[in-house]
Amino acid sequence: MTPRNSEQKLAVLKDRKVLALSILEEGLDLIVLHFDNQLSDAQYDALWNVTIQVSRSRAKNNLGRCKYLYDKQEPGAREKRNWTLLGSKINIDWDMGNHSWEEEFRDTVLHELAHHMCGVLHGLSRDIKGHGIEWKQCAEFLGCRPQSIQHRR
Repeated sequence: MTPRNSEQKLAVLKDRKVLALSILEEGLDLIVLHFDNQLSDAQYDALWNVTIQVSRSRAKNNLGRCKYLYDKQEPGAREKRNWTLLGSKINIDWDMGNHSWEEEFRDTVLHELAHHMCGVLHGLSRDIKGHGIEWKQCAEFLGCRPQSIQHRR
């Protein structure tokens, strides 16, 4: 369904926000079930400190984004690897624009959650690439395609 007026668009946006929250919660529960005994208190807190926003993006080349929230005010924290990850903010584009949007939407939420998971488990080291080995392992664990959008098209 392509929303025609603002009322329809708001209804679609609300439905997709609920769906995104459901997918996010399901993914977080899976992470906790598997890694609970391995997470420090700080990692556990950072894991659950994730927000998700569903909105229309103007970017043509991405469907989602994970922005890390971190504390770089700690003494001696000049390098990124010494910053403390506090959580993440995930943005998802609600206008997927294709016929199989449900599958693409779910995969995008899990893709961005994999970035969050990778940051929590591996930290913010420069050695960790955005779509590197560690991220691919997190993506496969969560059940999404371990590819960036450029490789999907």
